[in-house]
Amino acid sequence: MNEHVMDAAFRPAGLGRAKQGVLGLGLDRIEGPAKVTGVADYAYEGTPERIAYAAIVGTPVGSGRILGIDVSAAEALPGVIAVLHGDARMPAGESNSRAMPLFDTDVILHLGQPVAIVVAEDQAIARDAAALVVVRTEEGKDRFDVAAQPVDTKPEIGFLAPVDNGDLDAVMADAAVTFDRTYTTPVHFPAALEPHATTAWWEDGKLTVRTSNQVIGGARKTIAKALKIDADSVRVLAPYVGGGFGGKTGVGAEAILAAIAAEVVGRPVKIALPRRQTAYMVHHRSHTTQRIRIAADKDGVILAMGHESVVAQNDDGEFLEPVPFGTLPLYRGEARRFKTDLVRVDLPASGAVRAPGEAVGTFGVECAMDEPGRAGSGSIRSSCGGATSPRPIR
Repeated sequence: MNEHVMDAAFRPAGLGRAKQGVLGLGLDRIEGPAKVTGVADYAYEGTPERIAYAAIVGTPVGSGRILGIDVSAAEALPGVIAVLHGDARMPAGESNSRAMPLFDTDVILHLGQPVAIVVAEDQAIARDAAALVVVRTEEGKDRFDVAAQPVDTKPEIGFLAPVDNGDLDAVMADAAVTFDRTYTTPVHFPAALEPHATTAWWEDGKLTVRTSNQVIGGARKTIAKALKIDADSVRVLAPYVGGGFGGKTGVGAEAILAAIAAEVVGRPVKIALPRRQTAYMVHHRSHTTQRIRIAADKDGVILAMGHESVVAQNDDGEFLEPVPFGTLPLYRGEARRFKTDLVRVDLPASGAVRAPGEAVGTFGVECAMDEPGRAGSGSIRSSCGGATSPRPIR
């Protein structure tokens, strides 16, 4: 793997040094005919003998603690095989190669956090029974409004270190041309056409999981770690994935819960998340607030660039959206400040969705570059004052 420094000019382009030998080649999509003719088997399709179906029960509130779970009405419903809760292996969220969720906890991190799983003879019964489970809770102090939370300016999470070179504030104060504006982007959900789904079964002490997952090698080790079994006892199958957009890079709680349920009831178990639960149980891209600052000389040459952002994460999440990831290599400027701050909220976890950081951050910086460019020789106005630009900055 080639090592690239993102905060410096690099020529020739990195793609020219790629070693895979596939650029420019006409490669057959060997799975294409199966997909377009409808014969491709996805995670939820195909039914092993004696299959059972499962539905997940989530918390009815977004914060606080779980006091108890009443499953009596669900267990009494005809066709219900089992209602499982209290198993120490049950995750409070999704997991990946970097981090595990909380296990065996009564802490509520967000609305819809998985706390039980219903196993039944068909999918409709499983979902009807899940609606009968009563989760008793102690009310918490809801932190849903991102803008109302205190900002951590030195978060201990995240893989992209802050960049602070030169004196951005001083250059902004003295430059002939300045631009200072704030942009926001909303939450993005990776709602793929194929739902998050798993079919799991045990045979001779070994687990097979057919799941919709983008990184099956990592998934195998993650599942083994979550279930406290040897990785050699886990086989992960994902022959086709009907869209993922980053939302299927980790191992969803549904995969672990299906494996636990299959072990307990002694039958294969399949589960697919309804769209509503996708919003609760699959990580999303955080809302962002991005302050873009640009300073240029009278000829429009950039002297300084600032890209400072605030993103959100819940108390258990360890991912910090790397907002300036795409800005780092794009434009000149000796004075540079690129950082991402954090607020903690009682919402589902944020995580890596398609082009983490780059998708939202490039939107912000390119809007910022476009606005003074469109202003031409006119006046550039912003929330922090204005300046006259004789030509677009570059």
